Amino acid sequence: MKKLPVISSIALLIFAVGCSNEQSEESASGETDWEPDRNVELLAPSGAGGGWDTQARLIADVIGQEGLMEQNIGVENMEGGTGAVGMNHVATQNDPHNIFVSSATSIPTWLSDDTEYGMEDFTPITNHGADYGVIAVHADAEWDNLDDLFEDMEEDPSSVSVIGGNVPGGFDHIQFMQLVMETDVDVGDVQYAADNDDHGIPAVLSGSADVVTSKTSSGITEQVRGDNLKILAILSEERLEVDEMFEEVPTAVEQGYDVVSPNWRGVHGPGDMTDEEVQYYEEVFRNVAESEEFQEQIQQLGWEDQYMDSEEFASFLEEEEETYREVLEELGL
Repeated sequence: MKKLPVISSIALLIFAVGCSNEQSEESASGETDWEPDRNVELLAPSGAGGGWDTQARLIADVIGQEGLMEQNIGVENMEGGTGAVGMNHVATQNDPHNIFVSSATSIPTWLSDDTEYGMEDFTPITNHGADYGVIAVHADAEWDNLDDLFEDMEEDPSSVSVIGGNVPGGFDHIQFMQLVMETDVDVGDVQYAADNDDHGIPAVLSGSADVVTSKTSSGITEQVRGDNLKILAILSEERLEVDEMFEEVPTAVEQGYDVVSPNWRGVHGPGDMTDEEVQYYEEVFRNVAESEEFQEQIQQLGWEDQYMDSEEFASFLEEEEETYREVLEELGL
């Protein structure tokens, strides 16, 4: 074999080190080797006007206003199957130009036997916010805290009717059953109904239901300010600062119930995304989350700032999925 001259070997070594340093600097500066070469579709797996739609349009609007992408990003609505139709579309397209907004409601859909694709078939890109679960009753109700409520339910579960949004096995249902599982009440004895149109709030206001399990973003704040409802607990780790009203409401944890229920709000892509594709979107969505416009909007929506990159988001989701799986098995769903 022909040997390279010593000087050539040294030159090659210097060149290699230089290239390595350049790559490291590019990685450290957040630059990636991939970016979209055509328009990006941000799919809201629901109809217009819902939480996923609001989430998707907020992100797309900020990206457009701030000029965070060279290509255009558009919002597409695709409803059906509590998000399954839209998510299945992204999975089958398997194209990094097709991504979708997700939330805690996505997990029961992924765990459902009726869904073709599960959480493992998608790539978590980032999470950018969360609104939290609330348990509320009519302002004139006799209960002032969770202990009051569950003492009555332990004596006679059929005497208390509970309503939530979504569908049975959805976010609202699961978080209330998490609380129930901390008591001596049998989950099978809870009188629960789902109201997917109005989050269950009108039913409590009219007296046809006693308790509503919902979220901070569902319109409950207006009813509390109007002295129509009162909140027994917020299911966050600490008291929320997103609204002065919430600062006065004790968490379930404070009341001795080890339940935290964030309705996280993230973005997912198809399962075969490369590291470079994920890094590109991470950078874009981090800039979205840090923008003044985004922060102002989520404040109005009642969301907490909760940015997570892909790795942190994936770890968080694994724990959330396990929690949901346990509750759904307890419910026989």
